[in-house]
Amino acid sequence: MISDLKLESDDVKELMQSRWQFNIELQKVDIVKDDEGYNGKFVSLEKIQEITNAIMIPLGLMIEQTTVCADGSEYLITTLHHVPSGQFRRSIGWLFKEESGMASKTAEEFGGILTYKQRYQWRCILGVGRGEDAAKMKPRNQQPPSKPAQQLTVGKLAPMSPDHQRELRKILKDDQEAIDKLCNMSGGKQLGDLADSSFESIKKGAIKLAAVWDI
Repeated sequence: MISDLKLESDDVKELMQSRWQFNIELQKVDIVKDDEGYNGKFVSLEKIQEITNAIMIPLGLMIEQTTVCADGSEYLITTLHHVPSGQFRRSIGWLFKEESGMASKTAEEFGGILTYKQRYQWRCILGVGRGEDAAKMKPRNQQPPSKPAQQLTVGKLAPMSPDHQRELRKILKDDQEAIDKLCNMSGGKQLGDLADSSFESIKKGAIKLAAVWDI
């Protein structure tokens, strides 16, 4: 059972010491966005793995990603190992229900969901920033303050009201990954970027997204 999996070993002291050293070494690395999607350039899963593995291996760190089916759903399990000590820390993320099947989604879409979650869990378990607004990926606790929301310019549409933003957050149960996904789908980096005049269509997208993510 997924619920029975331990999220970390009884002792993580040595693992966290290596993680701290990882943070220091990461600051020395320049990151170039190497892939492009419908909402601009981003750092691909392959690039993140290449850069972080080069730092982790000398520190005795290793990431393992596996999928498992339980209770009719598929899950992604990302485990950060400290090989010399055997200590570990684990992240578990839901992917999709088996019953949704190929009748409603293509294999390509399933692959996209898996890659998306792999990239986010890989970064999350290392505390690596998203890298969308800077040339360097930084640990989360060392990222610069966020910039003011960039308003959409198409048709000079009014930005989404705070009430509508709160409604979308409630639909998605304040799940930040789901909110980010909705923003990407709707042409913005955060909810404040989105146009209020298209709220109803964005709301429909949020409801569909909530169903897919089972939140």
